[in-house]
Amino acid sequence: MWIYSITKKGQSNSKLRARLFPDISDSRLRLKDLEDLIMSPNYLALQDEDDVMLTQLVFMLKGLHGRDVKTSIPAAVYKLANNIDAWNRYYI
Repeated sequence: MWIYSITKKGQSNSKLRARLFPDISDSRLRLKDLEDLIMSPNYLALQDEDDVMLTQLVFMLKGLHGRDVKTSIPAAVYKLANNIDAWNRYYI
């Protein structure tokens, strides 16, 4: 299970984001970065839980909320991506 919280500045300390995008801060991470990772050969090397969480993020942000690929990802979104039970409660 990943540890998650929001700091005073609205930055998450999501272990998922830190593991998948160690060189990109929360404020600079964009939907396009998530899509690029899914389309890259590195996607095949991800753990099953990570690729499910990544796909959930893209589905929620682009498919359900209609976000543009250039927009940054709100820090609060990581809470759903890091917790499958929260995800299920949110969309059921």
